[in-house]
Amino acid sequence: MKSVNIGGIPYDFYLVPDIIPGDTSDDDRVGEADNREFTIKIANFGPQEFVKQTFYHKILHAIAHVMCIPELDKLDDHTDTIIDRLALGLMLAMRSVGVKVSDHMEEEDA
Repeated sequence: MKSVNIGGIPYDFYLVPDIIPGDTSDDDRVGEADNREFTIKIANFGPQEFVKQTFYHKILHAIAHVMCIPELDKLDDHTDTIIDRLALGLMLAMRSVGVKVSDHMEEEDA
């Protein structure tokens, strides 16, 4: 298991082989940031760029929660669009300085 430290809190990170079970739309089920269990799960299907962007997206949701940013700590379409754009921008900025999510992320059972 891998973890990512967000504001001093370790979130366990899982790359899972299929969609995340739940009562949400298919789009929402490709990833999950659980702020009670401190886990991030990302479904490993589709293009790897999509998987990486989903990883950044869920990290940003966790950051908004941990760092108490109420404007971004909402679950609605408007906030999700903002998080999507921030995730893409962050991914591209990190890539431009040579930092990237590994192309060889390993799947783990969650």
